[in-house]
Amino acid sequence: MNNEFNPGDTVWCARIQSIKEHITCDICQGQKYLTVIMGDGSQVTIDCTGCQSGYDPPKGYITTCKQEANSVCTKIDNIRINADGAEYITVEGYCGKNRMFATKKEADLRAAELGNEYEAEQRHRLEHTKENDKRTWAWNAAYHHRKIKEHQKQIEYHTARLNVADINAKKQKQQESKP
Repeated sequence: MNNEFNPGDTVWCARIQSIKEHITCDICQGQKYLTVIMGDGSQVTIDCTGCQSGYDPPKGYITTCKQEANSVCTKIDNIRINADGAEYITVEGYCGKNRMFATKKEADLRAAELGNEYEAEQRHRLEHTKENDKRTWAWNAAYHHRKIKEHQKQIEYHTARLNVADINAKKQKQQESKP
C-alpha cells in the first residue's frame, strides 16, 4: 500500500477546535459583586451569582465555547492502516482521515468544509430531535409554545420589577439630595 505521507513528514491538518471564550457578566458588568439596597435603605454588597460557578468565587465573566474551523502544521508520528485506508496519527494526537494536506491552503479549504458540516449537523440535530423522545411532535410543539409564553410572562414581570427599582432609586437620590 502506498501512503501519501510517511512518519516524520510535516503536514497541515484540517480540524474543528473548541475555543473557550470569556464574556463579561451581564449581571455585575465584570464587577464580581452586586449592591443590594435593604428595606431600611442601607446598602450591602453580595457576590454575583451570575458569574459564580459552584463553590468558586465570582469571576466577572462567563465562559462559553465556540467551534472554530482552522488548520495546524504538525508532524506525522505514526500511520495506522486498515481496510478503509491509512489513518495518520500526529504528534498532538489522532487527526483522522481526509484531514492531512501538504499545503495550508488545501487544509484551510477542508477545515471550512468541516465547519460547514458541523453547523449543518447542529441544525439537523436541533430540527430533528424532540425535547422528549417518548412524546409526539405535537406534544413537543405545544411544550415549546407553552415555555415561550411562560418566559415572556417572566420577562414582563422582571422588567416591571427593574423599572420599579429604577423609580425608587431615583426617588431615594432626590430625597437624599434635598437639604
